[in-house]
Amino acid sequence: MFEINNNKVEKYKHFSVIRDFYKEPDQVVKFIHSHNPEYHKHPFGFFSQGYDFEDMRHTIFHREMRPVWDFLINLTGQKPAGKFMPNVEYVIETNYTYFYKIYKNKYFYPHQDFGKTALVYLDKEAANGTNIYEPITYTTDNREEHKEHYADESELKVIAHIPSEYNKLVIWDGMKYHGLCQDEKYLNAWRLNQVFLFQK
Repeated sequence: MFEINNNKVEKYKHFSVIRDFYKEPDQVVKFIHSHNPEYHKHPFGFFSQGYDFEDMRHTIFHREMRPVWDFLINLTGQKPAGKFMPNVEYVIETNYTYFYKIYKNKYFYPHQDFGKTALVYLDKEAANGTNIYEPITYTTDNREEHKEHYADESELKVIAHIPSEYNKLVIWDGMKYHGLCQDEKYLNAWRLNQVFLFQK
């Protein structure tokens, strides 16, 4: 089910792309949706969590994920960022987000990860995907996710935008500020991607 279909990497200035990544993406999506997601970090009703959006995650262990992780470990040259999770090379982790509101003059929680970040977009409809930013005045210091969640446009400069396309894998330097790009197509609808986090 998680067999890799394509390993041809397209390199761009701030990110890389592999299109048509999974051989059976519909089965991957069906499998993920057969498991219940959980709220990320904060429960429903915590400030923006449950008011502006619902920010959820799937965390599923599956033996067929190991070859995918091995491929990405070799591609990124980094190890999984899984010090708090045993056997992370068998984990399926998602971002699963439902939007009640869209803020056109704000960015959706720009943040940094531990090393390389990879996503597989798993929504059928193409949309705004991910922004990569250069901070002007923005920092996540003393800013709590879901509470001080949004950044004003004046705080960051968009240096790259990655469109969301079904079954497309993207990789970038997660140490650069980045975040989901809001899109009115997904107002009152769920967005799904699979995420792989790495560290040096």
